[in-house]
Amino acid sequence: MSLEKIAEVSRKMGANPEYVLAGGGNTSWKKDGILYVKPSGKMLADMQPEDFVQMDISMLKRSLEECATVPADKQEDLVNRYALFSVIDNSGKAPSVEAILHALFDASYVVHLHPTLVNAMTCGKNGKEICAELFPEALWLGPINPGLTLALASVEGFKEYAAKYGKQPQVMFMQNHGVFVAGEDVAEIEAVYEAMKQKLADYCKAKGAEVPAGTAPDADFIRENAPLLRGLCAVDGVPAAVGAMNIYEMADGPFTPDHLVYAGSYPLVTDVINKDVVEAYRAKYGFYPKAVIVPGKAMFAVGKNVPVMRAAKDLLADAAAINGLAKAFGGAAVMPDPMRIFIENWGAEAKRRKQMDSAGVLCGKIALVTGGAQGFGFGIAEELVKAGAHVVIADLNLEGAKAAAAKFRSAITT
Repeated sequence: MSLEKIAEVSRKMGANPEYVLAGGGNTSWKKDGILYVKPSGKMLADMQPEDFVQMDISMLKRSLEECATVPADKQEDLVNRYALFSVIDNSGKAPSVEAILHALFDASYVVHLHPTLVNAMTCGKNGKEICAELFPEALWLGPINPGLTLALASVEGFKEYAAKYGKQPQVMFMQNHGVFVAGEDVAEIEAVYEAMKQKLADYCKAKGAEVPAGTAPDADFIRENAPLLRGLCAVDGVPAAVGAMNIYEMADGPFTPDHLVYAGSYPLVTDVINKDVVEAYRAKYGFYPKAVIVPGKAMFAVGKNVPVMRAAKDLLADAAAINGLAKAFGGAAVMPDPMRIFIENWGAEAKRRKQMDSAGVLCGKIALVTGGAQGFGFGIAEELVKAGAHVVIADLNLEGAKAAAAKFRSAITT
């Protein structure tokens, strides 16, 4: 069954950090006029055949045609209504906001991912020119606001591509956004991604561009300031989750929508961590920082809960990797301000942030586990940590309790 195939490749590629971070990306399969697409809020690495949302392809395409009949300020609402009406199952799952892009491809399978090496090119100042050299038959778009604007630009891009090549593109790169690959077989799509990754890795190596290792943080500074930062960024009395990481050279803005949503547009850069600097950041941006950099001392990822913090940490490290690799493509080009501002205020991304914030069903709860150093107690404590709880281990085996606590801390902060 082809749903089994697309679910399998979703899990395989979704679990590979070279392709996907923080559950980003989406996949789809088509049959008999129906699009089966990954739902919003579902991790690619967890996809099962029954998880895909069923949508009417003709209605999705019709929404773009109807745009020409209404004023520009009404087009987004029109497309959203069509997207809602095109859902033909009663699962209650919301389709990916990029479902309409999947519908534009005639190929049976479509896989949209955000590989680090791809983003090094799509976020490079000379990315478009080098893409034409390395991938001459690929379609390049952007930078374009996601949602309807991107869908309409894709329609025009497909028309221009068909006029030149007499067919649809198999690969579509989007500046500051990632890549789509379409095909009639999932193995073919996997092969395209692997070849793409290798070609970009070879190009970066030839240009002397590499992923930076970063600078090790000051352990004493972390021990003193991480607990302070947790309290300063507390929301509704619940301390934030804070994870220390190597100190990287960061670009002056976000690279892609995922970096913006999960790691924030700008870090808090400060020589000292105290209430004044944290509140000044909040007053300026309206929320607490997701990244705090103390030059020469430490770099912290901050989140409302552990899953959010981990996502921020992953995306910050990825942004640093892109920043280093982009040297092969003329240097880093962050998201243009109009695109950044649009995404910061876009309802679809606000929903995604809310979904991520709600991750961890025991976020903010404190659990005391007796006998937590080993056996069943250890297993219970481990699951509570995964669910977002703050866990206190009580055990007569003091050394075992210390070892268990250290393991859980490591799992949270690495």
